[in-house]
Amino acid sequence: MTTLLLTGTTGLVGSRLLPRLVEDGFECRALIRNDVALPPGATGVRGDLADPGTLRTAVEGVDAVVHLAALFRTQDEAAIWRANLDGTRNLIAAVQQHAPGGRLIMSSTGNVYNADATRPALETDEVSPTAAYPASKVAAEQLLRDSGLTWAVLRLPFVYGEGDGHLDSTLIRAFGFTPSVPTIYAAARDGLL
Repeated sequence: MTTLLLTGTTGLVGSRLLPRLVEDGFECRALIRNDVALPPGATGVRGDLADPGTLRTAVEGVDAVVHLAALFRTQDEAAIWRANLDGTRNLIAAVQQHAPGGRLIMSSTGNVYNADATRPALETDEVSPTAAYPASKVAAEQLLRDSGLTWAVLRLPFVYGEGDGHLDSTLIRAFGFTPSVPTIYAAARDGLL
C-alpha cells in the first residue's frame, strides 16, 4: 500500500482530496497543527512546516508527499513568504533526510503567469508574478527543482467548490452584493450566471 503525507489538509483542496485518497485505498497521513476531524482511515500527525524538528515523524516511511499547504489570503507579505517558501524548504529537507526515495508533489498557482496575457497560459510560458503569493510559489518551485527529489509541480488555476467562499467572493466582485444560496440558485435559474 502506498503511504502518502498530505499537507494543507484543512484547506480548500486538501479537505476535499484527503477523503478521496483514503477511499481509493491510500494510507494517508495528514500533517496537522491542531486537533481536527479527519476522515476515517486518515492518521493525523502533529507538525508544523515552520518548525523543521516536527516534520521527521510525518515524513518517515512515506512514499510521497502531497504538499498543498499555502498562505495566500492575507496582506502580510512576510507571512506569505515564511509559509510558502520557508515551509516548503523545511518540508523538502525533511523528505531528503527522512524519506529517501520519496516523491514530492507540490501545488502552485496559475497566477505565476502574466495576468495581462491575451491567451490562456501554457506550462512553457515565462513566469512573471507580481504579488507575494505567486512569487513565493515560484521560489518554492525552484527549491523543489533543485532538491534532487522526484517531484511534480501542479500550477492550479482558479480553484472553487461548494462551500469554499470563492464563488461567493466572485459574485460580490461581479455584482456588488453578498449572495446567499437561494440568491445563487435564483441567479442560476434566471440565467444570470
